[in-house]
Amino acid sequence: MMISQRHAKDSLFKILAGHPQIENCELQKVSGFVGVKDDLPKYVFRDLPKMEEDPLYKRDYNLCIGCLRCVRACNDMREIGALGFVRKDGEIVVGTKASTLDDSGCRFCTACVEVCPTGAILDKDLKPGDKAEALVPCKFTCPAGIDIPEYLRYAAAGQYDTALAVIREKVPFPNSLGHICFHPCESVCKREKVNEPIGICNIKRFAGANGDGKWLANLKKQPATGKKVAVIGAGPGGLASAYFLALKGHNVTYSIKTRMREA
Repeated sequence: MMISQRHAKDSLFKILAGHPQIENCELQKVSGFVGVKDDLPKYVFRDLPKMEEDPLYKRDYNLCIGCLRCVRACNDMREIGALGFVRKDGEIVVGTKASTLDDSGCRFCTACVEVCPTGAILDKDLKPGDKAEALVPCKFTCPAGIDIPEYLRYAAAGQYDTALAVIREKVPFPNSLGHICFHPCESVCKREKVNEPIGICNIKRFAGANGDGKWLANLKKQPATGKKVAVIGAGPGGLASAYFLALKGHNVTYSIKTRMREA
């Protein structure tokens, strides 16, 4: 069903009339596009609670519009159920289902932060211009750029081969890496602010030891291109380069000290 600009404008007006005009808010960008921004009455600040005592998060009820994105992300996307809502004096009030995030079963996954359109829920470490680094510092710090949260979720669910597939998107030897990696990701793990860092490297090693090797059956090498590539050095970076280049059909030679081997 097509929604007219007039209908969109009327709907946004009802929401934004009681909402602070905050720069970089998702709704402000939409209102500017639809043409609501200049028509809004002046907002009267209500001095609602601001909560900053929890680890990782800060909440500002002055910015909440009751859209329930955070509740749906917590309950439906992550299936955690730490967030809920009640109706009070005709308004939707979002909060935890227990007195604290810890007691509510929050896993501090930051899914609610990602979907909040107004900044009512923010990551305490989030600064302008470094969203990826602040929200997922483990992935940002990983030299290979592995999607660490994704493979941890699969490993936690017992899907070790899928977890290893995520790792192999960047590094072809997860089992070996689980033994030799100096895991800089753990030094920036945000879980430390809740209790202690996750043993990311040990989980990689455990997944590598428990994979069934079926991925080899689906491994396909592209037809030979006739191109030759020399990789100098056989460290993790050199071996990974040789592996992925060989899969693309290139003839790869890499060096190990003074010996030369072909992939």
